[in-house]
Amino acid sequence: MSTLLLTALTVLLWGLIPIFDKLALSQFSASPLVGIAIRTVAVSVFTLPLAATIGNGAATMKAMPPMAIALFVASGLASLLLSQYSYYSLLQRADVSRVFPFLFSAAPVVTILVGVFAMGETMTLKQVLGILLVIGGGLLLL
Repeated sequence: MSTLLLTALTVLLWGLIPIFDKLALSQFSASPLVGIAIRTVAVSVFTLPLAATIGNGAATMKAMPPMAIALFVASGLASLLLSQYSYYSLLQRADVSRVFPFLFSAAPVVTILVGVFAMGETMTLKQVLGILLVIGGGLLLL
């Protein structure tokens, strides 16, 4: 699959995810943890067998360094639990069309700043201008 096609598919799917989430959350008033649990179990049921059987998946998982495993666990907790909980809580209170564009555009700003200040990456003038445009545009959408 070409890079352009993969990019378009990713943008399409990422654009649909908040719609599915908002519609699902509008069906019940329980804790967002219920939705997170359902989502996590469903994805695990599909991905674990695929990851173990495609290519050299099982051997790769067995040989994975402990630090890589720990970092994937940290990423999962940050993305699939903590941020998802605050995101679902926000969707229960606000319009998806207002909130998601700001969240989706502001997250890369955090990535850039952490990359610069914690990982020693350099920031360009274009990135600074991009950050200002993203924040300004996101605030206009709210």
